[in-house]
Amino acid sequence: MIDGKGPYHFVLDTGASITVITPELARRAALQGTGSGQVTGSAAVQVKTLTLKDVRVGRAEVRSVATVIVPLPLDLTYQGDYGTIDGILGYSFLSHFAVTIDITHDLATFTPPYVYRSPPRADRVWADLSDDTPVVEARADDISGAFKIDTGDS
Repeated sequence: MIDGKGPYHFVLDTGASITVITPELARRAALQGTGSGQVTGSAAVQVKTLTLKDVRVGRAEVRSVATVIVPLPLDLTYQGDYGTIDGILGYSFLSHFAVTIDITHDLATFTPPYVYRSPPRADRVWADLSDDTPVVEARADDISGAFKIDTGDS
């Protein structure tokens, strides 16, 4: 939900430093970009910026969420029978929570950090968040290194 309207469909993207809405959602929800800037992904794109008064996912709610209006590619926004994707939940929303992603059960849990307790049998791993994307030390096929945890990257 955005500013009490919705619901809308968002991708949870731990690799996105800011929350994104599509121009189509901005039109439907009568949201105006008040500033401008540039975001960089696979290419640099000029964007309109705004601050959403309120974003709510389930019971998780954040006020004053920095957001950009960006056209997203059709292969992301059109999801067949599921419908369309209206935006991306990025770090400007996610940073307010301890986020648990249970891939086995298709479940994301947003918990205020001051009450978060890790699930039983969970492996706790230190993550560097200095660039707004979680980076962990890991090993894959006997190669050690720093790995980004990016839930928006297929």
